Amino acid sequence: MSVQFRYSREAANEYLGRIAKESTFTQKHKGFTIVPQKFHRCYGLTEYEKLILIDLWAYMGEKHHCFPSLESIARNVGCSSKTVDRHIHSLADKKLVLIGISQRNHTYYLPDDLHKNPYILMSEKPMSSSVK
Repeated sequence: MSVQFRYSREAANEYLGRIAKESTFTQKHKGFTIVPQKFHRCYGLTEYEKLILIDLWAYMGEKHHCFPSLESIARNVGCSSKTVDRHIHSLADKKLVLIGISQRNHTYYLPDDLHKNPYILMSEKPMSSSVK
């Protein structure tokens, strides 16, 4: 007797959404982070820039701002705090992250016009049929 499983993206997303809302799964970050495909497939970003952007997104949750230390981000991403600092400033130069100065740590924001960012727009453009 063989059991067949059908893949259902909708069912998977619904299940993961329910798990994310369960406070018993984990207290911090709700167990996982749902990341827009635009971040994963954004051309012109280094691997560290993508990982840092995703980590900031995880800290932000529904608040659209966060203030983790460079050391916390470095620990999560797997690099030095100096590398994190360099790449966060690169993300700021690319207008993908806004940096606010606070007394303790910097505060990081996503711009309101992120959907108009050239890096995001360039990544959404369909590839020509000659490039495969």
